Amino acid sequence: MFIDYARLMAEDGQPMSMAGWLGQTDRLLEFSRCDVLPGKGKVSREAAARCVSEVCEQFRKPQDAEYISDFDRAMSKYLKAGRGDGE
Repeated sequence: MFIDYARLMAEDGQPMSMAGWLGQTDRLLEFSRCDVLPGKGKVSREAAARCVSEVCEQFRKPQDAEYISDFDRAMSKYLKAGRGDGE
């Protein structure tokens, strides 16, 4: 929706400042019944990045432990088929 609106504004030659885009974004979110974060928020970029890294690491460990490469999967299938006897 927002991209369509931006395209229409550009096609109509309507100038828009960054502050104007910010206001239009807020209006679209409010119209869509989404919560709009007032101001900058309370969490720094660094703290948010740290939090994301920690959460991703929780998922990455089991994923890495269970990972089977395409090569290993193909070799397992090949060996189970009985063609891995050195021929």
